[in-house]
Amino acid sequence: MSHTSLISSTPAGASKPRGTILGRTVAVLAAVVLFATNPIWGQPTLRGQAQNEPRNFDARTKVNSGVDHAPSAAQLAAVERARAEHSGLLVRFDRTTGATRSLSNPVGPLTREALGGDAMGSALAYLERNLDLLGLSAEDLDDFEVSESVRSSVSGATHLYLRQTYADIPVYNGLLQVNVLPDGRILSVNNGFLPGLRGAVNTLRAARGAERAVARAAAELGITLRGNPKVLEELSDARRTTVIDPTGISLEPIEASLAWLPISRGTARLVGNVQIYTLDANHW
Repeated sequence: MSHTSLISSTPAGASKPRGTILGRTVAVLAAVVLFATNPIWGQPTLRGQAQNEPRNFDARTKVNSGVDHAPSAAQLAAVERARAEHSGLLVRFDRTTGATRSLSNPVGPLTREALGGDAMGSALAYLERNLDLLGLSAEDLDDFEVSESVRSSVSGATHLYLRQTYADIPVYNGLLQVNVLPDGRILSVNNGFLPGLRGAVNTLRAARGAERAVARAAAELGITLRGNPKVLEELSDARRTTVIDPTGISLEPIEASLAWLPISRGTARLVGNVQIYTLDANHW
């Protein structure tokens, strides 16, 4: 069994996130331990790091170096139809998944009128009517939760963040953001959903527990443990949320939970997501 880590670190003085939001700086050290059957990439590390060296490591960058999923014909046709209606439409594709990553129009909104009774109704109606445009299917909208709904006191716009889930387990950074104007028109969309998630997952059962995920995260930080980390609390939720004793690892109790890590189109892995406040008090 192999274990692959995804690590990012941010100075502790930065704001700690309330949730993973597209477009925000993620101020969190997330050590993601991948439960896979075959090793497919190397182990990044923070040890011996130079003072000004970038402190973000994502093993998916290496494994996806040759991946290039082009948008589908239906997707491109939908883009052309949308551009015929909105000549200034800006579209960005995600080449690792083939999905449409963002939709915006610098000279106006994406719709001419509200599509629902409230911001959420308009957002869902837009998504359901534009699945081809986004490179998604109806099944991709079956499982999600509302991560946040934020109304701007300045513009009056509502910013909706839908988190993709499967089996009640969230997708890491899997957020679909819809920005809705006060009159219900759709301003822009940022899409972080993985197309075909249900068929992309590798397992519904974690091969190892949260203690092992924390031990792997500690190893990546160059911390030698005398024994296995101790579980302080374990919830019975689908995400197996677990609080681990931080002694010798973190300045605060460590919370670990399950998540889906999207690799590329057709590939997602069940992982342990861990947050650590480093002992030098410099980083989350």
